[in-house]
Amino acid sequence: MKKHLLAVQLSSFLVICTAKAEATKNYDISGSLTPTKVSLQKPTFTYRLEIAPKSPWRLKTETPFQVWLKPTKGLTLDKTEFANTDLLSLENDKKAIQVAGKALEKGKQRLETHVSFFLCSDEVCQRFKEEISVKVEVQ
Repeated sequence: MKKHLLAVQLSSFLVICTAKAEATKNYDISGSLTPTKVSLQKPTFTYRLEIAPKSPWRLKTETPFQVWLKPTKGLTLDKTEFANTDLLSLENDKKAIQVAGKALEKGKQRLETHVSFFLCSDEVCQRFKEEISVKVEVQ
C-alpha cells in the first residue's frame, strides 16, 4: 500500500512541475520607453507595457487585471494604477497599457511594474503575476 501511495504522489509531483514549466511559455510580456533616451531638456516619455498571449491562450479581460507602476523619485507618471478598462487592443491578441511620464532628475532611474492577470484556454484559466523593471538613464 505504501508503494502505491508513493507512486501516486510522485506522479502528481511531476505533473505539477511540468505545468509550472509550461506556464512560462504561455505569453510574452515587456515594458518599453519611447524615446529610449530621456534628458532634462526633453524630459517627456511614454511607457508601454505589452502582453502577448501565445495560442491557444488569451488574456481574459473580464477578470481582474491590475498593473501598478512605481517610479523612482526622479520620474513622475500621469497614472500609476491600471485596470482592464485601460487596456489597448493591438494586433494578434496583444494587449497594452500606455502612460505618459516626465523625468525630474538626472541620473539612473527605474520604473517598476507589477502585473496581475489571467490567461485562459478553452479548458482552463490561470492567474499570472509578473514584475518588470525598466532602467531609465536621464541625461
